[in-house]
Amino acid sequence: MRLAHAHSVQQSGAYVRKFGAAALLLALCSSVGVIATSGTPATAAGDATSASRARTDELTLRTGQTLAKVKASIPSGSYAGAYVDPSSGTLRVLVTQQAKAPALDTRADAPLELVKARYSLAYLEQRMGEVFAAREKLNGKNSRIVSVDVDEAANSLQVAVDGPIDAALRGRITRLAPDTPLELVQGNSFAPQRYAGSRVDDFAPWSAGVFIYNKTTGGGCSSGPGVHVGSTKYMVTAAHCATATGQQFYQGHQDVPSVTPELVGTVANRSGYPNLDAMLVNGNTANTVYRSWYNFYTASSAPWESLTGQTVCTGGAYSGERCGLVIGQTNVCSDSLRSCGLTIATGPVNTVAAGEGDSGGPVYITAPGLRYSGIVTGPVNPANSITCLNYPSGLRSCSNAIVFTRIQNILAYFGASLN
Repeated sequence: MRLAHAHSVQQSGAYVRKFGAAALLLALCSSVGVIATSGTPATAAGDATSASRARTDELTLRTGQTLAKVKASIPSGSYAGAYVDPSSGTLRVLVTQQAKAPALDTRADAPLELVKARYSLAYLEQRMGEVFAAREKLNGKNSRIVSVDVDEAANSLQVAVDGPIDAALRGRITRLAPDTPLELVQGNSFAPQRYAGSRVDDFAPWSAGVFIYNKTTGGGCSSGPGVHVGSTKYMVTAAHCATATGQQFYQGHQDVPSVTPELVGTVANRSGYPNLDAMLVNGNTANTVYRSWYNFYTASSAPWESLTGQTVCTGGAYSGERCGLVIGQTNVCSDSLRSCGLTIATGPVNTVAAGEGDSGGPVYITAPGLRYSGIVTGPVNPANSITCLNYPSGLRSCSNAIVFTRIQNILAYFGASLN
């Protein structure tokens, strides 16, 4: 089911079976978005504790279910955004008009607080698009707008600038978006950074989208976003790429003689698996992601919440960047994967969205700003897989439709932040 890749000498190993024998993700079967599937993941369910399951389910189901009830009950056009208070788990929903909270089930719904706000989310997103579209005209001689975002908690527009933030720049933005609260913050450049590295031969601090493999199993996967918990940095990748904590991951490819694999680190935490198909690998990681074989770009530290109808890109090491994938469903729970917090993204028929070896690789948007949406988990329907080129030679299985694990669930579960 998953998109891990078996080393060529282990073609009968667990990774190939996992990709080839998985069942179909077919139909939505309940009000909380559980997909009816069959099939058995390679790792036993006992690997995840009941506490970790509850923690992930609360984030993916309770808050999502509660937010849906609120949106259905408030006046049209008054929704101004929402966020979860990490200290209390309270879902705070911002509204522009006084509204009565819907009837909630304390056993199934998240704690809720309605907060009065001045600007609707639709208004702020419209302003966001206008500012981002005009960024070249707004930029100063030494200052570039690198991302524009809606800060839902502050009910304002956040503009990240690479370079000095001065009154002239603020004035130009204010004239374009009058009566809109602005936060101008320092941001990193999103221009490509060219160094003597590549997806197959990267260097520390490690970027997302590079080849990694498990020393114990020989299975190949892709690196995901760099994160930190406190001052300790980790690499995120798919939890099904390992079978236990302590296993070593190397960067590189065992079948490319010209590349000397380098140790990234060991698996530090995969306690959420299989309910959360993500794990942390000890390692010195950067805030960069490869978008081509040689060039990597700086990614934002602000995660992106993908919505139905939007598009995303995947950036697995084996398939490279694949964009234009349309979000069909969000916050899905899959029985086959025994995972929650999944999103379905689909490209045109007979095209590649991701394939074997891309598991754990980044899923992201490129505008406004380069921002992570999640990591690659597996194909929606393995029975409809297509054959695509492998690296460095041969063939592998790929799919035009994938599921990915939401970055919000990963960060919340591990108490981590993007680098």
